[in-house]
Amino acid sequence: MNEDDEHEPLGAQAVQDMQRAELEEARRDYNDIVNRLWAGNGAGLIASLTLVVQAINKSHATPSWGMFSPAAFMLAILALGLGGLVRLVTLARRVKDLQSARDILEVPIRTILHPLDRAELTWWSPRSLSALVATGMFMLGTVIGVLAIFVAVVRT
Repeated sequence: MNEDDEHEPLGAQAVQDMQRAELEEARRDYNDIVNRLWAGNGAGLIASLTLVVQAINKSHATPSWGMFSPAAFMLAILALGLGGLVRLVTLARRVKDLQSARDILEVPIRTILHPLDRAELTWWSPRSLSALVATGMFMLGTVIGVLAIFVAVVRT
């Protein structure tokens, strides 16, 4: 065995530190985005329902498709809630698996995750899927809401 085999690769610790820092930044940004989706869809739901109620109270004709805007925002909120619920169930299962293990050989393989999976930065994680659905519904709700307002203004 020569001396090179006994040492870590050149700069391995620096690379690990950079990876850890990037992963933490990505995790923070991801959480910020999900929080903004909650806030944006909640505000969109309130705003679109307010416009619909005002139109009904003032006896203005509201296009029937205008109700798709609050429905889209509501679906986005439901998707985010479902993604959060699945995340909690998954985390609870992983914690239970780790608590019951006495040594590394008793840790189920499903508990050992790649760092990207642990941070839920993959397309197929439940939280990411729910965020993608919420983003699509947010855009759809916004476009339909703006079109409904435009139609209401043009009709008056």
